[in-house]
Amino acid sequence: MLERILNYVNHNNDVNITVRQSTPSEYVSALKQEKITWPVRYEDSMPYQDGDNDYWVGYFSSRPGAKKEVRDDSALINAENRLFS
Repeated sequence: MLERILNYVNHNNDVNITVRQSTPSEYVSALKQEKITWPVRYEDSMPYQDGDNDYWVGYFSSRPGAKKEVRDDSALINAENRLFS
């Protein structure tokens, strides 16, 4: 079924484009051949709000060291709370 769709798109398009099925490794190899320079961002992607609309922008990709400290300290506080309760 997918081959029929690809053939249809390739034979009936008005632009100079070819659609094909690929594997992830072929895709990454094609990206490497393009020699694209991806920008590196060092600033944090604020805000984290966690309120009305729950923003959480960049939470999993920025400041991993600070987040590890927060996790470790939270685990320590939870352990202390269990001991004292």
